[in-house]
Amino acid sequence: MKGVKGVPMPPLVLIACTVVIASAGQLAARGGALLAGQAPLWLVSVLFLGSYLALAGRGVLWLFVLRKMPLSVAYPLYAAVFFLVPAGAAWLYDEAVSLHSAAGWALIGGGVVLTGIRAGKQR
Repeated sequence: MKGVKGVPMPPLVLIACTVVIASAGQLAARGGALLAGQAPLWLVSVLFLGSYLALAGRGVLWLFVLRKMPLSVAYPLYAAVFFLVPAGAAWLYDEAVSLHSAAGWALIGGGVVLTGIRAGKQR
């Protein structure tokens, strides 16, 4: 996949974009579900449509990621979604964060960092 003006996009940038888009899609779906029946139908529809478009975009980007890096590296980096979605839900939707959840986020974050370090050394 080419970046700006034909410059190749680094694999870690591709995986970061994939994670952000997947997280945004999940948060949009949550927003649509929370607003269903309370907000105008057009707003709920926009959130759900955005969620599905993010899912499709994530799928396309994921294919490019898998062309550039091994699944054993890409998938653990994708686990950042499991940190970003609950953190975003806590921030956007005021969802509770327990001590157990925070500890789990820290473990996931540590695994993503370790995998990212490994990916950086494999270049």
